[in-house]
Amino acid sequence: MDETIKDENIKNENEEKKNNKKWLLLLLLLLFLCVFGYLVFRIGFSVGKKYKPVAVEPPPVKTIIRISDSDGEWGKGKTNKPKIVINPGSLSLEKGESQEIFALTDSTKKIHWSSSDETCVTVSPKEGSKPTVTAGNKECTATITAKVDGVTTEIVVTVVDKHDPLTGIKLNQSSYDVYIGKSVLVSVTTIPTTAKLPKLIYKIEDTSIATVDENGVIRGVSVGTTKLIVMTEDGKYKSTATVNVKKENITSNDKVEINPGSLSLEKNESQEIFAITPSTKPINWTSSDESCVTVSPTTGPKPTVTAKDKECTAVITARVGDEVSEITVTVVDKHDKLTGIKLNQSTYDVYIGKTVLASVTALPTTAKLPKLIYKIEDTSIATVDENGVIRGVSEGTTKLTVTTADGKYTSTAIVNVKKEDVTSGDKI
Repeated sequence: MDETIKDENIKNENEEKKNNKKWLLLLLLLLFLCVFGYLVFRIGFSVGKKYKPVAVEPPPVKTIIRISDSDGEWGKGKTNKPKIVINPGSLSLEKGESQEIFALTDSTKKIHWSSSDETCVTVSPKEGSKPTVTAGNKECTATITAKVDGVTTEIVVTVVDKHDPLTGIKLNQSSYDVYIGKSVLVSVTTIPTTAKLPKLIYKIEDTSIATVDENGVIRGVSVGTTKLIVMTEDGKYKSTATVNVKKENITSNDKVEINPGSLSLEKNESQEIFAITPSTKPINWTSSDESCVTVSPTTGPKPTVTAKDKECTAVITARVGDEVSEITVTVVDKHDKLTGIKLNQSTYDVYIGKTVLASVTALPTTAKLPKLIYKIEDTSIATVDENGVIRGVSEGTTKLTVTTADGKYTSTAIVNVKKEDVTSGDKI
């Protein structure tokens, strides 16, 4: 009996030891999990502080806004914001000194001028393309702003006690791209910018490709590449750039072309010019300087340009809707001798039943452009009238010849007549 009780007690003790071991293992496991969890939390917190999560933004939603113009047609993606360029690119004046500046814009609206500090420099008149900037009687810096229809361009004017010596001049670009009949303005800066900007002379190497006036306005004449040279009047410093003249691919029905490509007039001389447009809108004409040349009537395809009694240069602009075309008119005391004529393109592409204008320039551009005779080699393919208007008749290739009335000078071009693809948006 006693032996049985003893065995029972030993058995209970063994069972209790087993249970204690189980509880100990369970506690150890719980402790391990707590420590592991704590370590994971600490590591995650440290990494989170070092590497912040990056929010992934959804892709932007494209919104198409349609704008209707005054004729009720939907806008075709053109912003129509005007551009303004000022020459010079910066200006240094001594106390009390004045200097004229110049700006060019493709807008029909007037350029408005302002100074950021009128106690430093003033600008007058407040409207127009060629105001005068005048320095006050203190060393300072101010900004002169040209504004057209909400668009602005600025130059910095520094007023100094005495100019630093000029060591060079620099054009604002190494290359200028311009379309035939359109203009761009070059901008020149002195080196250093605290030096006085002297009188500059602008020259184009090949005036049958482009011309430039005394303000630095380059106008495209015919397709090609030429060189612009700007130099100080004493010839000591110069800067050069490449000028690339291209044909503009205009799909607008408001496209306008002018013949001749440029014009030279003696004082008080008059000459008729001609423009063509596929638009039903009228062609409107303006002169950039009516004290130099006038244009009359101001509406229609065939106005007369008249020179005033002074040597000068002005730009005559033909506008149809938003599209413009320009020619430079140079007024001289006496014409230079004519040495040739040049068509503005070597090839003309025209659709059957449509027209393009062949524009001619005198060589040099300061020579008088004489009466011209236009001829098409094969009139079953194309025709041309006395104004240089080529009309496509049937598919094929032929030759255009323009000759001075005395037969002395000639220029030729290829005419390609094509059948228009009515499904295409590209029109000539």
